[in-house]
Amino acid sequence: VMAQQVTVLRGGTLIDVTGAAAPVESNIVIRGNRIESIGSRNIPRGADVIDVTGKYIVPGLWDKHLHYKDWFGEMLITNGITSAFVQSGGGPTWLHAQNEGVHKGKIKGPRMYFRERSFDVFDSVEEARQAARKAIEELQPSFIKAYTGLTADQLEAVAEEAHRAGLHVEGHLGISAVDAINAGIDGLTHSTGIALSVLRQEDLEKVPDMRVIDTGRRRVIFPEIDTWDESETGSPNPDLTEYWLFLEDPRRIMMFGMMDRELAQELIDLMVREDVFIESNLTYTFRHVHNRVDEYRTEDHLLLSDPELSYVPERIRVNVLDYTLFDKVTDDELALMKKGFANFQWFTKTFVDAGGKLILGPDTTSLNHATMLPGVTTIREMQLLVDAGLTPLQAIQSGTIWPAQRLGKDDDLG
Repeated sequence: VMAQQVTVLRGGTLIDVTGAAAPVESNIVIRGNRIESIGSRNIPRGADVIDVTGKYIVPGLWDKHLHYKDWFGEMLITNGITSAFVQSGGGPTWLHAQNEGVHKGKIKGPRMYFRERSFDVFDSVEEARQAARKAIEELQPSFIKAYTGLTADQLEAVAEEAHRAGLHVEGHLGISAVDAINAGIDGLTHSTGIALSVLRQEDLEKVPDMRVIDTGRRRVIFPEIDTWDESETGSPNPDLTEYWLFLEDPRRIMMFGMMDRELAQELIDLMVREDVFIESNLTYTFRHVHNRVDEYRTEDHLLLSDPELSYVPERIRVNVLDYTLFDKVTDDELALMKKGFANFQWFTKTFVDAGGKLILGPDTTSLNHATMLPGVTTIREMQLLVDAGLTPLQAIQSGTIWPAQRLGKDDDLG
C-alpha cells in the first residue's frame, strides 16, 4: 500500500468557525485528503511543508445555490469554494460524472450535493406526497426543494416525507414564509416568502398596482402582471410570487421597502424558534441597490477583460454587465428599493443576532436572470453580510459550518 502524501501548513492563523477558540497561529498536518492534526509542533518526516505565515486559514467555502456549468471549476476553486448545493439532477447526468471526477481527483471543482428535482404544481396533496416518496427512493437527493406552485398542504406532505428520510426541505416559495414554516419548511431559498409575511394588509393590496418596470430584457423576461390573481402558469398560488423571476423584480425589492418591523420581528422569532434558515443572496436580489454597486461593476469589467477568463460565455458577460434597470426606474422607485435593502440588512442582522442561521446562496449562475460570476459572488456575499452588521466570523460561518450542518456533513466539512 502506497503511503499517503503528508502536507503541513506551517505558521498560518487558523479561524475556528465553531467560535470556540480565538484565531491562533497553527501547524496543520494533512495526510492524504484529511486533516490529521492541528497545532502540533512536530512535523512528520518527509512531509511537504508549506509556509503560510501571515495568512489566514478557513475551511473550504460553500455555495448554497449553484447552477453548475462546465466552465465553473477554476473560478470556484480559485475563490475557495470547495462544496456546493447543486440545483440540478434528475438521475445520472454529466454533473454526476463531473462530481465523480472531482472525488477521484481527476477534475478541479467543488464536491456537489444534488437537489435532483423540484416539487412544484400538483393536482392533490396525495400526488405531491407520492412524488416525494418516489424521488427520495429513486433519485436519493441530498435535500428537497419546494417550488412556487406548491400549496401549503402539499408542502406539508412533501416535508413529512423528506423529514422521514432525514432530509431537509427548502423552498423557492409562492406562499408566505409563515405558511411555509407552519407546513414544515426548513429553509427559505432566495429569502422567499419573507416579503409576504412582513407587510401590513393595506400595503400588500398596493402591490398588484405597482408599475411593471422591467420587461423584455435579454437576461430577464418578466411577466406583465396587472392583477394580484392573474396566473399565466396555472399555479394554485395566485399572486406575484408564483413567478420564479419575481426574485429580482423591482416590485419585490420595493415590498421590502414597505416592511413593517413589528411583523418582521414576529417572523424572526418564529424562524429562530423553528430553526428555519435563510438562504442569503444579497448580491443577486439587491444587485442594483446595495452599497457596493459601483465597486462590483468596476471589478466585473476588469475581470471580464482578463484574457485568462475568455472562456466565460458571451451570454454570461452580457448578463453580468447589464445594469440597464437604472435607466427605467424613477427616483422614487429607486429610493424605495434602497429602503428595501436597508430594511433587509436590518432583518438579516436581527435574525442572526437572535440565533438564526444564514447560508450563502447567491444563485450562481442561472442564464435567465441577473448573473453573478462563480466564486467571486460568494466572497462578495460575505462582504455584504458584514456591511449589514454581521461579524466577520458570522459571515464566514454562513459559508462554512452552517451549510455543512444542514447536510449533516459538519464532521468532515465546514
